[in-house]
Amino acid sequence: RQPALVGAVAAGIQAFAQELGVDAEGVLGPVQWWPDHSQPQIGPTGREFAASYRASTGSEPSYVAAQVAATGYLAQAAHRQRMTVDQIHRWTTSTMLGGFALDTAWRQIGHDVATVRWRNGAMVREKPEPG
Repeated sequence: RQPALVGAVAAGIQAFAQELGVDAEGVLGPVQWWPDHSQPQIGPTGREFAASYRASTGSEPSYVAAQVAATGYLAQAAHRQRMTVDQIHRWTTSTMLGGFALDTAWRQIGHDVATVRWRNGAMVREKPEPG
């Protein structure tokens, strides 16, 4: 008997399906980033970043690559605005990853994780249920 639903933290990266092949089919997983056209306050849209990354490397960007790039865009913006530590700590903005804010322990709290499912050998973003 097959399980009704399988989820895996690793399902949000391309290597998951490369390693599992057809066994990845239907598995759900979290992703920190999904390339879309939403215009963030800092840096490019996810689609713009993905296109630039593909043009530079010849491969699809992982969410780890997007996280690193978003960090760089945030650091550049903070530097350009000459933000102090206190200002950065209270900063609420957005990047291609979505919202950005920090808690009092400097942990990122302003971002929501998306969910993907493997279908026909590709990651497909699962849309949240309405309401």
